[in-house]
Amino acid sequence: MAYTCRLASLDQTVVYGLTTADLKIMNMTRVSNGDGWQTTTYTMVGHTTNADLVTAVNNIDNFSHAADRFWDDEHEIRSMWLEENADGETERRSLILSMKLTPIQEGKLGPLLGVTGAKYVLTIIHSEVWEKVANGNVAIANEPSLAGTVALAAIDGTYSGRIGIMALDGDAASTSDLTTIWGGIKPVYTALTDFDPLVELELGTLVAPAVTANGGANASPTGAANNIVTYAATTSDVKIIYETLDDAFASVNYRHWHGDYLVLLRCKLSGAETVRVHVDWGYKYGTVFNRGPDVYVTNTDWMFLEMGEVSIPPFPRMDDLAISRYFEFQVYVQRMGAAITLSLDCLVLIPSKHFFKITNALLEDDAASHLYAYQNEDGTVFGYNINAAGVVSMSVQYAPNNFTYPVEGGILVLAAQEAAVQNLADVIDGTLYYKERFRTHGE
Repeated sequence: MAYTCRLASLDQTVVYGLTTADLKIMNMTRVSNGDGWQTTTYTMVGHTTNADLVTAVNNIDNFSHAADRFWDDEHEIRSMWLEENADGETERRSLILSMKLTPIQEGKLGPLLGVTGAKYVLTIIHSEVWEKVANGNVAIANEPSLAGTVALAAIDGTYSGRIGIMALDGDAASTSDLTTIWGGIKPVYTALTDFDPLVELELGTLVAPAVTANGGANASPTGAANNIVTYAATTSDVKIIYETLDDAFASVNYRHWHGDYLVLLRCKLSGAETVRVHVDWGYKYGTVFNRGPDVYVTNTDWMFLEMGEVSIPPFPRMDDLAISRYFEFQVYVQRMGAAITLSLDCLVLIPSKHFFKITNALLEDDAASHLYAYQNEDGTVFGYNINAAGVVSMSVQYAPNNFTYPVEGGILVLAAQEAAVQNLADVIDGTLYYKERFRTHGE
């Protein structure tokens, strides 16, 4: 079986073959450091001319210096990698933290090296995670900005895949620039057949004077109706809607909703006033509910507001179907000023275990506009826009939280809005690029 081991730059334009070059591996040991890094020690031997050995030593030293530069200088974009594979294996690599080449005998180069051979010890500290060199990818095609969903197939790997690049494209079907984008992946766990992230509030129980009304074309549809809930807010903190998963979905597989979520509320006011809203959550027949954060509504067009996180079911390690079925949202409203009417459309559940949020975006309603969000191999993140005219903007704020690709697959949930309106006509296009990751190069 042929075994290949080499040092390589990120783009593989610079390489050194540790099994083929003039100074090559004789044996090796590898131990875990217990902190996410491994130490691999190679005994290197060379039987060639002094000049060739000098070249080989300098080449390895150059990799050592380049690895140091990557970690010391945030402007250095080229990381260094240890690549290994055997016959029939897919090429995999591990990120190098540091490396050092040390001569076994005193003196780096001696007059007899070309005759008797030279021995060195090469010590490399590198990630315990090995990832495929080639990217996998998932297309995001014409997904609605209101609870779009993308199916993610299972992938190979021991660890969740690293989502290195999220490339989003503008779409002429949208009405204006998208400025805020949320996304989260719900892993498969047991199953996802019935999972739906859109909770239509008009399907819950309304407390008078809250009533159902037709919200028009820019209200999310339930069946054939674009119904919403309207409420003439009072000066008291009043529960106006309570709704269980059973009310919203009438499913038989409520375990498919198990997980943690950021809750987005789509709502608007009838005029320039302020209304306080909080969404509480818990078990319908319980006596204590978890109180959501106070959020103040001032917008007079449809917008998403973040209402905090919820956990379904509300009790840890709980697999009682009835507890999940009767998980309940409760919406409380109180006006802060003059009389005003609040319109409430729906809740969107964004999975928060594998989550990202993008703000200050300018993704235009034009296919020539692009947004790129990066999670680099060293954990740094950044994003930028390119508008339809080709002008680059670095205003994008990209905030991922464990935004990785679950090995078992799942569903990516997406939501987005413009600067002053959440428009149902807006859509999201693009591609996720990910790396499958493993414990060893041979898995």
